[in-house]
Amino acid sequence: MNIHPATSDDIPDILALLKASALPVVGIDAHIETALVVRDSERLLGCVAVEVYGQAGLLRSVAVEVEHRGEGWGERLTRAALEACPEAPATLRADGLLALSLMAFHAGDATMAVRLADTALDTLAEPTTEPLKTNALLFKALLYRTAGATDLGDVDLARATLDRFTEAARHHSVPDWIRANAWLCEGTLHLMMGDRRRGEAVLAHAQEAARSCGFFWAQATADLVLARSLLRGTTPDPDQVRRALSALSRSLPVFQAQANVMDQLAVLYAGAHAIALLGPADTAMRLRAAVTEHAGRTGVDLARQARLSGRAAEKRISSLSEGPEQVAADQAGRDLSWSDMLKLFTDAAAELVPTTR
Repeated sequence: MNIHPATSDDIPDILALLKASALPVVGIDAHIETALVVRDSERLLGCVAVEVYGQAGLLRSVAVEVEHRGEGWGERLTRAALEACPEAPATLRADGLLALSLMAFHAGDATMAVRLADTALDTLAEPTTEPLKTNALLFKALLYRTAGATDLGDVDLARATLDRFTEAARHHSVPDWIRANAWLCEGTLHLMMGDRRRGEAVLAHAQEAARSCGFFWAQATADLVLARSLLRGTTPDPDQVRRALSALSRSLPVFQAQANVMDQLAVLYAGAHAIALLGPADTAMRLRAAVTEHAGRTGVDLARQARLSGRAAEKRISSLSEGPEQVAADQAGRDLSWSDMLKLFTDAAAELVPTTR
């Protein structure tokens, strides 16, 4: 299977793949001459396109057929598209790589996010006539690399990248949203290393910085990270669990306002763990089953959420599925609509922690 230029004959298959991937289709036919495809026999496996505007280019329509995701085709298509534009400035190529790194992170592929950030860092090392833009992209690349490393649980890589970020920040101005995100990563890192007191303090600092610059995703994500930390372990203290539910209840409306499906599911998944510790087992089972069902429909990888929750928490909630009553609860959860799933969590949280109403 080789990547090759697209032709007009590929347009119907490209349109079908983009629609199945919930990506825009408008204008793709006008840029078919700068599109690439890869096929498995007659079946379209993936595509990518570049909209060319003078000396600038917009990377778009990176899509891979569901059955072949996770095999590296998205990265290969992206690299091929960038290599087809060797005269484009390093900053433009790095910017494209970082956009894909961010997409990979939010899609749950932290390994790909780190790899693309590394490639962007290599690209930014090339000679440039745009030092200010290069510095801004450098901070973004280091941030995405740190975020991916923390998501993977790679403490050494996260620490080394954060140290590099801190050193660079001594000499250059850092955008407020990037600094808030860096503190978010640092707080997460301290929690991973078992230093909850310092981790929570840095997360609070990150939230305040995010609130000041209107970066609400980081503000809500700090609550999600805190909740996961409070729920880890064999038998978390009930007060910790209530704090976790309060944090999750704060973060959910933010992700709803952003139509952020993956992070909404992450909140609800952690919520099921919290409810399992405080409330009725059937409610926890229904919520977890609903999240599992909707994750499957939307292509969200729950293995990542399970890893972030920790083995003890996963073992604890999995043990609830034993017995006919819990099997019935599991099936009832899978039948819930999206809105009913959200209501199940918010009602349970309000009942268990009245201040969340």
